[in-house]
Amino acid sequence: MLRAYDRQGRIHGGRRHDGGDPESVIAELLADPAVRQLHSRNVVYGCFMFAVERADE
Repeated sequence: MLRAYDRQGRIHGGRRHDGGDPESVIAELLADPAVRQLHSRNVVYGCFMFAVERADE
């Protein structure tokens, strides 16, 4: 699960995916200019695994 967050830290959507080609899912979510950060989370338990941050800030 990739969960998207805006500049204020509020959830701004996300996407569940099968783990294949995560780069394209990350690029798709970061294409929204309101998205500033993505969190990768375990689907079953919701545990945080890592973050991806927009580089243009």
